[in-house]
Amino acid sequence: MKQDINEKERDRLFHQIVQLEHEEDELRNLKKRREQSLENFIEQFRNISINAEQRLSVNLQNQRFIQETRELELKVEQYVNNQIDGFDYEAKKLLKDIDMKKEKLIHERNSLPWE
Repeated sequence: MKQDINEKERDRLFHQIVQLEHEEDELRNLKKRREQSLENFIEQFRNISINAEQRLSVNLQNQRFIQETRELELKVEQYVNNQIDGFDYEAKKLLKDIDMKKEKLIHERNSLPWE
């Protein structure tokens, strides 16, 4: 039986493809953990704000504090959303780049002749 002269190259390309798929999975997991972390942060901030509002007596100074806290909460929420959007944009670019590299390797591997 004749040995396949491209077997080593095919194996090398296969391992590179597997490595890219692993990087892709890691990036998706990192993205999910980052989003969850930011969502937990905003939820904790909201809970702190609600607790502070409930504990304060209703007078003019406290109402001002409550209003400032609500404004800060909106700013924090906007910041978190911007962070999620920015990370999502970068993750999509990286995933697209990984996918293009993977497709190139798959094409290269599949174009090797079997001998």
